[in-house]
Amino acid sequence: MNRYAMCIRKYEGDKFPPADFIFQANDQDEAEKLALKWAMARGLNYRLDIVVRLAHTNELGMNIHNEYVY
Repeated sequence: MNRYAMCIRKYEGDKFPPADFIFQANDQDEAEKLALKWAMARGLNYRLDIVVRLAHTNELGMNIHNEYVY
């Protein structure tokens, strides 16, 4: 499983927001689906408010929070 970073855009046009938490998924498609459910449950617009990407090396030490997206 790969580690993905869930990033919430803090302001309009934010292209590289910092990771809010890390979770695991098998591939990018699964990560996008989990993020979509997470965003909808919180009333966020997935396309505008959320960025899901592979975790960078400096984020690999962050705790994994799969319970947030399931």
